[in-house]
Amino acid sequence: MIVITGGVFQHKLDFIYNKFSLSYKDVCFAGKSDENGKKVIYKFNYFIDKWLKSERDVENETKEFIQNHKNFIIVIDQNGCGITPIDINDIVLREETGKAGCILAKNADEVYDVRFGLGIKIK
Repeated sequence: MIVITGGVFQHKLDFIYNKFSLSYKDVCFAGKSDENGKKVIYKFNYFIDKWLKSERDVENETKEFIQNHKNFIIVIDQNGCGITPIDINDIVLREETGKAGCILAKNADEVYDVRFGLGIKIK
C-alpha cells in the first residue's frame, strides 16, 4: 500500500499520474465511484466522515480497510494545519483523520507528502 498525503488543492492526483503512470480512469473518488478495477482511493477523508456520522470506530474501520486495500494507493488530505475549528464535530473529524492517517502510514510500504504537485518520500 502507498499513502499519499498533503494539503487540499496540492495536486496530489497530478503527482500520482506522473509518478505511477496512472490516469483518471484508475482513480476511485471515495463516495462517488466504484473501486472495481481502480488502483487509487482518492479522498480517504470521506470514509472517516461517513464512519463518524454512523458512529463506527474509525480506528477499527481503518484497520479493516487496510486489510482489503493492500495493493492500492490511498490519498488522504491533511487537515490539521490552519485554524482550529469551533464546532465539536469538526474537531473530532480532524482528530480522527489524524489518527487514521497515522495508522495508514504505519502500515504503508511507501508514504509521500505532496506540496505544489511535488512529492517528497517520507517512508
